[in-house]
Parts: sequence; structure tokens; C-alpha cells
Amino acid sequence: MHLSVSQRFWAKVEKGKCWEWRGARSRGYGCFNDGDRTVIAHRWSYEAARGPIPPGLTLDHLCRNRSCVNPAHLEIVTRKENVLRGVGVTARNASKVACVHGHGFTEENTYHWHGKRICKACLRDRDRARRAASKTKPHSRDRTHCPRGHPYAGDNVRLSQGKRYCRVCEKAKFKRWYDKHRRTVFAS
Repeated sequence: MHLSVSQRFWAKVEKGKCWEWRGARSRGYGCFNDGDRTVIAHRWSYEAARGPIPPGLTLDHLCRNRSCVNPAHLEIVTRKENVLRGVGVTARNASKVACVHGHGFTEENTYHWHGKRICKACLRDRDRARRAASKTKPHSRDRTHCPRGHPYAGDNVRLSQGKRYCRVCEKAKFKRWYDKHRRTVFAS
């Protein structure tokens, strides 16, 4: 006996509160071969019961059960709406009403940058702290030693275009470059 596509589909559904898909699954969603192609089971069920899904839109499981194929548990929404209704990182961040320091995400306190919300109060606090820290560091012209600890004194200093250079560090840098390129550049 040859079963129709619809009979084969409904044979794999266990009806209860949610209509559980008992066939093959991918990432929790039911998969069904309708004869021509493999389709997502809940999409097939919705289209069979209610008609086509408009292009650019998707189905949201209102029951939050990926294996459910009950058309009453499915709603057509945009991809963005589906993600924001979920429980993933994007949905959790979108539902936050304040930053980690407790400043509210209000229109006047929120800066939007590349899809992220940045708290202006925290940004101001960070900038103030950065400026205060930079005032405690000595200016480069007041330093007595290079970053590696060699003194800026006597023959160890080379001046060029208003900058001081440590000769010990320059020699070590050249030696590293020379050792790396000796075989390729200076080979004859």
C-alpha cells in the first residue's frame, strides 16, 4: 500500500498538547522528505493547515518546543522578532533595562554603535579615569630610562626629530632583524 505525503507526515506526529514530531530531526527541528525535497516539519504542517509563509518571514514556536508541529502553536513573524522572543544571548541582552553598573538604558543615556547599546554614563566614567591615570604618568620627555630600563644618558641616547632613542635597544633590534634576514638578504 502506497501512502500519500500527508499520510506519511501525520504518521510521524504524536498528538498531545504539543504535536511532537517523531521522525528525523536536525538541531531539534523535525525534518520531512515530501518526495521532492527535505523540508522542516513545522513549516510543512503550517503551510498544509494555513497556507504559504510569506517570503522574508519565519515561524515562531509559541510553545518554545522545536519539535512541535501544531499549527496553533506557530506564528508568522520577522526573523528579528523570532530572535528577540527567544532565550539566546541576543534576546537576553535586548531585554536588559540597565547596564552592568545600574545606569538605565534611556534614550539620553544610550549610545548605539554597531548594533550594541553603550551606556554614556559608563563611557564618561571610563574617560575620566583614563584622563586621571594619564596625568599621573610622567611625560616621555621627563623619563630617565627607556621602556626596557636602559638609562637615557651619555652615549646611549640618539636624538632624531625631537625624539630620544635608546642605542642599546636599537642595536638589539637590528641584531634580531639581521639574524632573521641574514640568509635571504645577504646571501650571495
